Amino acid sequence: MEGIVKILVVDDERGIRDLLSLELGSRDYKVSTAANGEEALEKIKNEKFQLVISDIKMPRMGGLEMLEAIKKIDPDIEVIMSTGYGTVETAVSAMKIGAYDFIQKPFNLDEILALTEKALEKSDMKTLLGIYEASKAIFSSVKLEALLPLMAKLSTSILKADDAS
Repeated sequence: MEGIVKILVVDDERGIRDLLSLELGSRDYKVSTAANGEEALEKIKNEKFQLVISDIKMPRMGGLEMLEAIKKIDPDIEVIMSTGYGTVETAVSAMKIGAYDFIQKPFNLDEILALTEKALEKSDMKTLLGIYEASKAIFSSVKLEALLPLMAKLSTSILKADDAS
């Protein structure tokens, strides 16, 4: 992913927040943290994140409620949910709401890092698909008579050619 990738880690356990901040930060991600869902939503309203890694069981606002609110604010944010009290039903609920994936605590650090990479790749693919769709719309609406001379001119300048036809 081009540019700075911002990840928000949401967990009521300080140790988990610190561990993930350290590990993800060492991989050149810009990491912010929140201790609960309410704090996380405030950060999401004020800053653009590509990924949220969140606990499900938290005081004040649980992870599933927070996930629903995140998807209303920015449906493109990928969210990985985690919990030490997970059930299949909880995982299915999280996925139905729009979570990218679900990971059981205590998680293996390599597993969460691999999942982070996959979620960010999905985010990249969504961006590329958007660019493709936009360019397709532009090219389908432009008259061919105007487009061809422009493409020939761009080709000669980009390729430093004498002529193009």
